[in-house]
Amino acid sequence: MDLDIQYVAGLFDGEGWITIVKQQLGGYRHYNDHYVRYQLAVGIGMTNKPVIEKMHRQFGGGFFLKQPDLIKMPKSRLGYMWKLSSQPAAKFLGLVAPHMIVKKDEAEVAIEFQKHVRKHINDFRYRPEMRDALYAERDVFHRHLLVLKKRTFESPVGSDPISEAA
Repeated sequence: MDLDIQYVAGLFDGEGWITIVKQQLGGYRHYNDHYVRYQLAVGIGMTNKPVIEKMHRQFGGGFFLKQPDLIKMPKSRLGYMWKLSSQPAAKFLGLVAPHMIVKKDEAEVAIEFQKHVRKHINDFRYRPEMRDALYAERDVFHRHLLVLKKRTFESPVGSDPISEAA
């Protein structure tokens, strides 16, 4: 039985992550020893293996075991991670974004980034004169997502957990 999309959206909103990975690559295989790769990635990490397995079965992607450092954190438990990249990640975000609150803005930026990638998928190969402009446009998405991740959220009006705990 598939997980309900609203449950998945809430789980992802709280436990998930969205990133645009930026890798500086170089070498003889790449254009003029200067190549930047941008890739959308999303995932959820948690200790509940059955939920991560269901995410993997329902949406595809990768399923990984996260072994804790028991010397530094002896009470840690095994963790599990589910991850999607590129177009499958954008498709997933398209399904859950309408139900999200906390990461909705991040999801929208990520979806637009992936549309940009798809639109210009062959321009690096066939139109090398566009490369620097495309790198600059992708970097704007990358930086915008980083800014959204650093936002702080105000406590709801009338609730101050610090003074209530004192």
